[in-house]
Amino acid sequence: MKLRRAAIERGLLPKEIYKGASYFVTELALFLSDQIRNELRILLSRLLKEAGVTEDGTFFRIDAYIDPEMRHLNIIEVNSHFVDGWGVALNLARAAGWRVALPTGVFPKFWTLTDNVYLPELELACQELELLAGEKHDVVFWGEALGLQQPVYWYGRFRREGFLQVVPKCGALLDDKIWLARVAREWSPNRVLVPKCYSVEETPWENLPTDVVLKVRRKWENERAKPVFRAELVSGKGTRKAYQRGELIAQEVVSTLHIDDRPIQAVIMCAGIEPVVGYIQHAHHKARFINDNSEHGPLLFGG
Repeated sequence: MKLRRAAIERGLLPKEIYKGASYFVTELALFLSDQIRNELRILLSRLLKEAGVTEDGTFFRIDAYIDPEMRHLNIIEVNSHFVDGWGVALNLARAAGWRVALPTGVFPKFWTLTDNVYLPELELACQELELLAGEKHDVVFWGEALGLQQPVYWYGRFRREGFLQVVPKCGALLDDKIWLARVAREWSPNRVLVPKCYSVEETPWENLPTDVVLKVRRKWENERAKPVFRAELVSGKGTRKAYQRGELIAQEVVSTLHIDDRPIQAVIMCAGIEPVVGYIQHAHHKARFINDNSEHGPLLFGG
């Protein structure tokens, strides 16, 4: 794992990726080894097996913290329902002069969304895929997408799981954080780690360590819910009840790499179990949660 400066051709960058939000790019680039890539494949394969889902039609966005000593990645979340970021990741790779090895035949030719705030990033994804693979990709209105007789990549919360033409497939099922927690119990990696996870099925509230962060298990059920640190709860009565109902999962708090006192998060885009490309988010000074208003930089495999 290496973090170094990359020459970015800024004329290739979009003016915005999310409607109304400024887009900032850092020349810091994260290069991940083939060993890390292979461990990520194994992790996703085990997650799919735990959930009883096949790889076909699935996509993932992995959020990870970088060990401060640059020895390993800590996997914070595996997102499978709302998998955005392909446009940013592919565009940054191209602007850095890096050609991505793209799996063939996995991306649908039609893309749609339910919230226009994501339209610039969606259009960017279609543009980059066409430049990379030579196949045209089109954004269509979601109502039109439902009538198509071929797969559609859906940006946003898709609540009609029986509609077989939509990918990512099984998004709502796979987005449950319980799968990562269960895989973590038997996970013995070298470079890709999963912070210890706790759920009510094995750890009662009274036995939870103080140094954990509590997250909604199924984010699509409560999109506005934010993670909370148990150590910062004043009474925590509502949080305790939600955990006891099985709505929350707890995860060990881990630190991430800081450059100039600013934290960095890695975002890895995966087609099925294949890690393809990604980006880093270089957040604001001492930020505790790293959001999309941070600076973005390339994440590349090899090099």
